[in-house]
Parts: sequence; structure tokens; C-alpha cells
Amino acid sequence: MRKGAGVIRIMAYIMLSGGLLMASWMDRKECWVYNYVWWWCLPWGCLLALAEGWNIRTWIAAAGFTALQQLVFGHMYGRADCHAFSVCALAECTGDTGILWPLCHMLLAVILLTVVQLFHGNVTLDGKLRIPQPFIPYITVSFWMVTVLRYFLNETYIYA
Repeated sequence: MRKGAGVIRIMAYIMLSGGLLMASWMDRKECWVYNYVWWWCLPWGCLLALAEGWNIRTWIAAAGFTALQQLVFGHMYGRADCHAFSVCALAECTGDTGILWPLCHMLLAVILLTVVQLFHGNVTLDGKLRIPQPFIPYITVSFWMVTVLRYFLNETYIYA
């Protein structure tokens, strides 16, 4: 990490979380997220990427994950959900992991949604939701779970 990148990363995480929080609120209240939220989040995600000192492989991984979201998963859930995953991927595609963390993030978000909705009895026998629920709050919570997990894994040294 470059000198001064710590302050930049903290500021970018705060601004990105503000955008994700606004998107979660909009999704919960109106089931609609305006595009200006994603235009707010995009520069902060890019700033996080630059603060991490990305190379060309990680940019390709983030672009590939974003393309996967927009082209494949855009038909499975809402477009705003794809935008949320894509913005979060900018902060998650760091180091040599490629798209591993964004894929873990997706899996965790789906697991959280499934567990909570099963607990509330909102899942039919064929696995669909009886009443549609906003997904961006689950994406935001799982983003922070993955971010904290990544931090502790990077800061912890295991000697064998």
C-alpha cells in the first residue's frame, strides 16, 4: 500500500458506504434505485481500486465480473442489484485473488437472503419468494462482512 493510501481508503469506504446505504434505503422504501446513486458510488469504488495499487489483471477481473453481472445476472434479479455488485467488485478485486471475493460476496448475499426469508416463511416449495424483497440491503451487509473478513485474513499471519 502506498503512503497516504490509508486515509484515502477510509474516506472512499465511507463515501461508498453512504451510497450503498442510500441505495438500500431506496430499494427498501420504493423498490427503485435511481442511477445517480451508482454514479456517486463509482468514483469511490475506483478510488479504492487505485489506493490498493491495482495492476491490469485485477482491472480485467473487475471488468469481467461487471460484464457477468450486467449480461447474465441482470436477467435473474434487478438491474440495480447488478450495479450494486459491480460497484462493490471494484473494492473487492484486489491483490491476486481476481474475482474470488466478488463471487464470495454474491454467494453470501444469496445465503443471507435465503436464511432470512426462510425464517420469515416467505419462500415457496419451489424456492421462489412469495413476496418480492429488496436485495440491496443484503448486498450491502454481505459486502461489509466480506470486507471485514478480507481485512482480518490479510492482517493475520498463520505460521505452520
